[in-house]
Amino acid sequence: MKFFLSISLISVVSTASLREKLFIMEKSHNPENVMIIEVMLNKRCEFETYEDGSLLNFYWLMEDGKYTKNIHPLIRHGIAKRVEFRDKEKTKTSFKVALNDLKELRHDLPDSSLKVSSLKEKERCSVQSVLELGPSKGNKKINLTRTFCKVETNFLGIPVGCKFIELEGKSVSSGNQLQAKFRAKD
Repeated sequence: MKFFLSISLISVVSTASLREKLFIMEKSHNPENVMIIEVMLNKRCEFETYEDGSLLNFYWLMEDGKYTKNIHPLIRHGIAKRVEFRDKEKTKTSFKVALNDLKELRHDLPDSSLKVSSLKEKERCSVQSVLELGPSKGNKKINLTRTFCKVETNFLGIPVGCKFIELEGKSVSSGNQLQAKFRAKD
């Protein structure tokens, strides 16, 4: 019996997956709670699916980072529509994700999809979530690290959308900080 248990533990350790954060989503409504968007990689830096079959995972970082919390399934379903896997040409190390909140805003982006990719550098896996900005930002490519939504509420105080979204990250070409802000359509 002990021998079987040892083999099982070795198997679990050797197939362990790495969780890598893609970016965070912040909002003005309950700003102390931040949503983390992450992916899972194997030791070859290839994307793995989660138990539910998805490539993306979402969870809350609560009360200014004091603890994490799983997202309620109904909220998770809504988030999965806002940050949506959408790539028929997925490979083991890349896929696309549509940022559907951008459809409700004025922007000059050629495409509102991120290209998510992984690579292995010096025996370590890293991930990128790259978005091509439009002419207003010199068509630069941003490795997205953060989105911020200024929440719009109805007369009851219930969130109904974003007044604007800020995107933050680093320029793919220079590594310098880069920001873009898009306002709601009139």
